[in-house]
Amino acid sequence: MSNSQSDSGTKAFGRAIFWPLFIVAVVAFSFYATQRYGENRARVVFITADTTPFWQRVSDGARDAAAQYGVELAIVSPDGSLEGQNSQIDSAIATAQAMVISPVDAERQTGKLRDVANRAFLITVDSDSDLSDRRCFVGMDNYAAGQDAAGLIRAALPNGGRVLIAAGPLDKTNGQERRQGIIDALLRRESRSALNADAIDAELTGPQFTIAGTVIDDLTTESATLRIASALRDDPELDAVVGLYAYHAPAIVAAVAEAATGRDIAVIGFDALPETLDAIENGVVYGVIAQDQYGYGFHSVRMAAEAVEGYDNAPLSRKLTLPPLSVTQMSLDRVREDLGMTKP
Repeated sequence: MSNSQSDSGTKAFGRAIFWPLFIVAVVAFSFYATQRYGENRARVVFITADTTPFWQRVSDGARDAAAQYGVELAIVSPDGSLEGQNSQIDSAIATAQAMVISPVDAERQTGKLRDVANRAFLITVDSDSDLSDRRCFVGMDNYAAGQDAAGLIRAALPNGGRVLIAAGPLDKTNGQERRQGIIDALLRRESRSALNADAIDAELTGPQFTIAGTVIDDLTTESATLRIASALRDDPELDAVVGLYAYHAPAIVAAVAEAATGRDIAVIGFDALPETLDAIENGVVYGVIAQDQYGYGFHSVRMAAEAVEGYDNAPLSRKLTLPPLSVTQMSLDRVREDLGMTKP
């Protein structure tokens, strides 16, 4: 047999072996992909606390994680009430392998969340319920963030002044912690107070600052604007208003325009909505404490997906805390870039 005939036979044999193995590999990968990414994908249900704009950027991160980790994701936004969220939890638990939940009332929901944790992998996000047997909490240290907000107030009012706090219903742990962090820092308390230690309508006086009270709204910009405007009319000595949630900074700006024209009111808030960042640029809002909203969504769904796959990457503390950013005119461009909100 010539060398050319031998080479042809070797190549033919190679082809005879290669193609069947290639076909088997393709079929095996297709089966794996169908199992992981097709009809049998793990189902993760993400239940937000409410319908406020804060959750839009969180949802972006959640969807990207679901696409990257190959899970079916359903995002549900209740009306902000305890009953509304509990109803959505009851509807979702039958089909979910993992659930990401931002509890609206950690204390009253402990039993329900424990039931969820016994039936699916549970991740809490933004607001925690540390007695719920959840696998991990994804968010920030809200008490420390409240102290950071107090730092913005001090920078805006270096000589002190009267400060009004604007809040939604103080059932959520994150709002309670932010409020207490602000109060303790402004009053220069040496130790951390218990949550809700100070009455809502109490006037609290420290060496430089007076907390004029806390106004409570129903989680909408409209109701917040009405209540803050009323407080501004009733108290002409107010120097600053600090809001605890994403919709508050725009509401405070509207209330000042309506009820405190010509007065120099420092506006401090939380979360980096595009209109809030524009207001900081224009000097209408002094600053906000911005959360990593995209990271909240991405990492909570990532951890849920990994849990379903059998991986436990939660920190030993069972808390994944993402650091907040203090946003003022000085840091605005950098923060916009960090948050993917650069202007065209």
